[in-house]
Amino acid sequence: MSLKSPCIGVCKFEPITGLCKACFRTRVEKRDWKRLAEAEQGDILALRPQREGELAALNGAPGKQDVKRDVKQDVKQDVKQDVKQDVKRENRPDAQAELERKAARKAKKARKAAKKARKAAKKAKKARKAAKDLQDRKDDPDGKSRKSRKSGKSD
Repeated sequence: MSLKSPCIGVCKFEPITGLCKACFRTRVEKRDWKRLAEAEQGDILALRPQREGELAALNGAPGKQDVKRDVKQDVKQDVKQDVKQDVKRENRPDAQAELERKAARKAKKARKAAKKARKAAKKAKKARKAAKDLQDRKDDPDGKSRKSRKSGKSD
């Protein structure tokens, strides 16, 4: 049975040390936590106080609780900013018109692509027919195409 993960669900990594500011583990340790033996998990948990001190000394932060609070505040602030931007986009008077223009551009692009595909298919069909006629002429000892043999006409 493995030990309980110290993760609190808010992952912010310190760029210098590579440690999570909330649970004080590295990315690799977090990723492999469930696969590690219980002894290895215990070793990682034993390093937490030392790592917490390192991060506190590096950042000038007093401790784990402050780090948790700061991380949660950062996440909340990011979410609030994203929501504000979405609201601004939706409340603009020209937002609906912009969405309709985007849809019209996509539809036009799709029509162009379909037209291009039809042209390519038509060209390929002509090329196959020409190749088939050429092959028929090569196969016919009289030099007549299959069509002309059927109708009795010569080329």
